Amino acid sequence: MAIKAASPCYPIDSNYNNSYISQNISHVHNEMTEDILLSGYAKLPSNTTAEELYKNLVIVVEVNPKTGIIDRVECSLATRLAREFVSSLMVDYNLEKGINPLIKLFEEKYVGSARKAIITALKVLNERYLAYKKSV
Repeated sequence: MAIKAASPCYPIDSNYNNSYISQNISHVHNEMTEDILLSGYAKLPSNTTAEELYKNLVIVVEVNPKTGIIDRVECSLATRLAREFVSSLMVDYNLEKGINPLIKLFEEKYVGSARKAIITALKVLNERYLAYKKSV
C-alpha cells in the first residue's frame, strides 16, 4: 500500500497554533455536516519523547458516520513526521471493515516505540465507534 499524502496531524498540546483553527473553522464546519469526532487514548512507553511531552497518546478522528470513512486524523506523537505517517495510514480507512486490518497495517508499517500505544488507542477508538453506531 502506497502512503498517500495526508492532512497534517498537528500535535495536541498547549502550544497548538490557534490561528490555524480560527482561519479554517468555517471551512471545517461546511465540510463536517454529519461527521462525528472520536478519540482513543493509551499510555505511551516511558522514556520516550512523546511520553515526556504528553504522558498519553491520543488519536482523534473525524468520521463520516454513514460510511465509516475516516476523513481527518490528529494525534499526539512527538514529531511531525510520525504524526503525518499515522494520519496517512488512517485517512480514508473505512471503520466498517473492522479495526483488525488497520491494526495489521500499523504492525507492518509503524516500527516506532509507540506502536503498542497506537494499537491500543485504535482499539479504544473502534469501541467508541461501535458504541456510537449502536446508539443511533
